[in-house]
Amino acid sequence: MSEYKVLKDGKEYKAPDIQTLKRWVEERRIRPEDRIYHPVSQKWIYVKDMEELEEEIKKLYPWKLALGQ
Repeated sequence: MSEYKVLKDGKEYKAPDIQTLKRWVEERRIRPEDRIYHPVSQKWIYVKDMEELEEEIKKLYPWKLALGQ
């Protein structure tokens, strides 16, 4: 599988796997409004819309999900 790409503050970062992305969310290195290139769907999506990161986002940013941000 290809790497994930994260677009944050105009810079692109590569993550080798979903575990790395989960850790970055927990460390608050990436936020719900940042974008991720998903190698399976081959689309750019918001971090908050990535099902694989849903639990981590809910724990750290519950108000963003409630407000639809």
